[in-house]
Amino acid sequence: PNVWKCIGVASLFLVVCSLMCSPMYVFFTLNPIRIVYTSGPQLVFEDAFLCAAIDKDKLKLYYIIMAVLVFLPIIVIFIWFYYQIAAMIWQHRKPLISANAPKLFIKRTKTVQVQRKIRTF
Repeated sequence: PNVWKCIGVASLFLVVCSLMCSPMYVFFTLNPIRIVYTSGPQLVFEDAFLCAAIDKDKLKLYYIIMAVLVFLPIIVIFIWFYYQIAAMIWQHRKPLISANAPKLFIKRTKTVQVQRKIRTF
């Protein structure tokens, strides 16, 4: 592909990732904390930030949004792909008897018989 198509796809990927991360900005807060290390007789302090959720209802909403954005498309694609394969197998099946016999059809009266099917692709 040309350069502009690569740049466009990379930009689209960046925008999609940013949109998926936006609930992190909305539902979580950064709280400043101070970490204390004890190394012998002296104390060492380090400033850091802790990502914490404010409210459990907002956190539940965040998990629902992430499940819909991530897992729902995967499940839909899986079901669609499974259906496509099943439809292809169903269309290409033949009775087991007709696969080995010549194309001579003799009509019989009231003979009900279950036949195995084979795939022919």
